Amino acid sequence: MRIRTSQAIEKGEILTVSYNPNWGYFGNLKRMKMIGDTGGFRCNCRRCADPTELNTFMSSLTCPLPNCTGNFVPPVNSSTEKFPIWTCSNNPCQCIVCPETELLQLTENVEQEWNEIISNFKFLPVSVSVQLMGKFISSHSGTMLHRHHWLIQQASRTLVRTVGNHIKELSAHHLIDFITQCRYLLEIANILNPGISLERALMQLYLSRALFLQYKSMLHQNHGDTSQKIVQILDEIRYFQQESFLYWRNDIQSKSLQEPMGFEAQQLNGEIIMVLSEYEHLINNTNAATINC
Repeated sequence: MRIRTSQAIEKGEILTVSYNPNWGYFGNLKRMKMIGDTGGFRCNCRRCADPTELNTFMSSLTCPLPNCTGNFVPPVNSSTEKFPIWTCSNNPCQCIVCPETELLQLTENVEQEWNEIISNFKFLPVSVSVQLMGKFISSHSGTMLHRHHWLIQQASRTLVRTVGNHIKELSAHHLIDFITQCRYLLEIANILNPGISLERALMQLYLSRALFLQYKSMLHQNHGDTSQKIVQILDEIRYFQQESFLYWRNDIQSKSLQEPMGFEAQQLNGEIIMVLSEYEHLINNTNAATINC
């Protein structure tokens, strides 16, 4: 048996494992309920004990008062209270406290809406599915749910994975939206799934491919002329490729014992070589233009 950690660890450091890997995508409110229903206890790990869930606010709702930028977060001792009372995180705010049962009902209503979208998801064309998920995100992100709420993330993640294999078909506008969603999910993954993890590797893979399309478009619009911005995009592409490759090269589930690398790693390795060639060509052209000037 081979066990790998997703990041470097210190000698004697305590290692933690999720009770169910899929539950990590849920916020504390839902995850605590599931753990309580199946295990009969409340988890008190670093994330569960933190009212902000390591500053991801995955269960938080926005404050309903006008002009208030705060969010409803649980009290510090939420994990030990039977009926926790949540208050607005904005200290000067005079918003009334909200029992956890009320927040559960609010999120369950939105979750039901999300489940209805997902139930019909496989029967819809990709373009229609993307529109529905985009509408769900714009309707609830920052209005009732915190922009990092787990339901917003679920919609964003589903959108990205749906479009991920069709990015060459995207318009320039939709490509920018796709890149924005990938960056959003990577930002959260850097906190909750740090190091060499599948979530980070997948977002970095999608980003490298989407940014490469954007790079090609910019190069074409500039008629082959290079700029510092184009070089920066290539630098970012190379970074995401190399980071993603760290995961895929060791993904033993995608390769046989005889293969040095699985299909995803082989494909990514080819893309790395191609981008490196583009980068060297671009740098040489930039240097030559500088000398001529």
